[in-house]
Amino acid sequence: MVKNGEQSGTTTLMEFSRGSEHGGYTSAFAHLSRLVLARASILYIDVSWEESLRKNRNRFNPNKPDSILEHSLPDEKLARLYRETDFHEIAKQNPEYLSIQGINVPYEIFDNQDDVTTNRGAELGVRLEVCLNRLWLRNTTRS
Repeated sequence: MVKNGEQSGTTTLMEFSRGSEHGGYTSAFAHLSRLVLARASILYIDVSWEESLRKNRNRFNPNKPDSILEHSLPDEKLARLYRETDFHEIAKQNPEYLSIQGINVPYEIFDNQDDVTTNRGAELGVRLEVCLNRLWLRNTTRS
């Protein structure tokens, strides 16, 4: 998003978490302005509930319980907040765009079932490049 007086060529990242307790992605996306949606693209990191639970358990560092990167939630709280996701439900209508407030927002699904993000190896770079190239093409040709 470019404000008056700012230079173009900037990127803003917004992170949304899975979960349905407060309405899921459907509800979250409804709160975005049409200005944001007109310029938005979505990269959805696809991880099963089981993989999410495993990563939550593994990242906990008891010496840093308040750390942003090394915290975890108790299993029951994680399940209540994050077990369900509605992304695949809203994405099944179109394999390339989500219709949000009547605006076609391009999306791409990054498959991370085998957790290529933790070790940050070559496969992560390959998958990101493929996904982001597709997303860029959709963004530049959207109607």
